[in-house]
Amino acid sequence: MKILYLFADQKSEWNSSEIRLAVPHRAFKKSPNHESLMLDVGSWIVGTPEAKEKSWWADAIVVQRLFLGQAMVAMEFWKARDKIIIGDVDDAYDLMPRHVPTYRFWQEGLSRVMINGKEMLKKMEFTPVEQQIWGAKLCHAVATPSKILTKDWSKHIGDKAIYVPNYLDLNHYLLRHRPIPNPNLTIIGWGGSLSHYDSFKHSGVVPALIRLLNKKPNVVLCLAGGVQRISTLFVRDVNPDQILVKEWVPYAQWPSILADFQIGLIPLYGPYDQRRSPIKALEYAIMGIPWVGSKSNVYDEFGPLGTQVDNTEDAWYKAMLEMVEDLPRFRKDISGTVDLVSKWDINNNLENIVRSYMIDGTKRIVRASVNGKVPDRQGAQNEVAS
Repeated sequence: MKILYLFADQKSEWNSSEIRLAVPHRAFKKSPNHESLMLDVGSWIVGTPEAKEKSWWADAIVVQRLFLGQAMVAMEFWKARDKIIIGDVDDAYDLMPRHVPTYRFWQEGLSRVMINGKEMLKKMEFTPVEQQIWGAKLCHAVATPSKILTKDWSKHIGDKAIYVPNYLDLNHYLLRHRPIPNPNLTIIGWGGSLSHYDSFKHSGVVPALIRLLNKKPNVVLCLAGGVQRISTLFVRDVNPDQILVKEWVPYAQWPSILADFQIGLIPLYGPYDQRRSPIKALEYAIMGIPWVGSKSNVYDEFGPLGTQVDNTEDAWYKAMLEMVEDLPRFRKDISGTVDLVSKWDINNNLENIVRSYMIDGTKRIVRASVNGKVPDRQGAQNEVAS
């Protein structure tokens, strides 16, 4: 299959486009059986010569999140030319908290435009959340990395909502240099974007960390990524030397940051967080990092590898304190994860992705089941025919 991935992230905010598109793109480029190209979704909507050339080349076109507005015209154009159109989303835009920078775009329909040389906010007649539902109905399928989010989309488009996990290239992590831990220092770490602010503020993890850091001067909290606002939650309550803030780094450098963590965190709060993928638990498993996280179905099969707690200060504090004081035991518990994480290696799942994007003779998607297993192609066709 020839797949054209249309990324929506800008260079300054490059994040989900890496995991959802660039990781599989690089793997497909090395595959002997399939091919892949990438292009920004804006060029595709406009219909540049490059966009047309790549679209004619492709069998399937994956549109990241912006299958709305004028993109729907382009989608219909290429569908009429027998291209498979797959929408791809990794966020619950309808449940997005107000603090997320793109909240006003998705839920209020406000976009920044230039009028007479001045940047102004323009309100759309219909919000992108509404438009995205219309666009989803034009797609052959909409793929998400969350089983709960897939179920949400099935309410709008039935079995055209498909589960395609966030697979990772294991070698990207395993081939990194692992520093020798300082026996006199324990680093508790977390990395992510500003969209996780509520995860910290309302989960109980912040007061628990403040207690822990004040009790254990040899423990350091490392916050990496878009964390400036999150880091302010600890100001005045913790020794500044125990808070290490690391700026956002390109994905190529991220495993080197992650390798410093001795304990990982996965705080979650509210329905928006419940629709995240288990990527943090997967990354910790790959790197052999024990973790503490909010009780959730998000973790999927990685749940047993971490300590899950109620979102209360005491629960977080007791779990983290126990892990700090008996870290070798928790490291041992997570050491035998090779078989599990190999199932999530992108290089072992290219055929699953391809078969998830296939359509049958009636132009209906041959759906991947929600547990990630893809049904037999012929069997699925027979099922549709019956």
